[in-house]
Amino acid sequence: MARTKKKPQRGAGGRPVQVGELVRQTLSEVLHEGHIKDPRLERASLVTITGVDMSPDLKLARCFVSIFPDDKATIEDVLDGLGSASNEMKRMLSARTGLRFTPHLRFDYDGSIANGARMEALLRDVVEQDRGQHPQQDPNLNPNPNPEEESAGQDSDP
Repeated sequence: MARTKKKPQRGAGGRPVQVGELVRQTLSEVLHEGHIKDPRLERASLVTITGVDMSPDLKLARCFVSIFPDDKATIEDVLDGLGSASNEMKRMLSARTGLRFTPHLRFDYDGSIANGARMEALLRDVVEQDRGQHPQQDPNLNPNPNPEEESAGQDSDP
């Protein structure tokens, strides 16, 4: 009896994760190369595809986008611009990936990077305030400003 090789199993949801990463990389390249000429995208100085969640049937790609600057008007304009350019991006995605079915693209704002930057700034402010209230002392400095008191206590005999 001949032994057949089994394909390694990817686990639950392996294919959507793979395709999602391929979509993320390809859309990032398309944006980086400047193929999308929507003026609403030019309001932001930085647009990054941070992740893509694929539906189990691979027909829908939910693309998470980080936008800088992160004011509300810029975010809305960029998401509108990406939404209107989604058919063009879908066409480029199809040409570059060779997927049997090219997923429908939906763009959502990912505020995690902006939230992380805000948290870092808040922590930095707290540290600065703490340093102002409790100045750090050099460990090489003598904490006792009066050295005569130290030597006086050591010279006495019991």
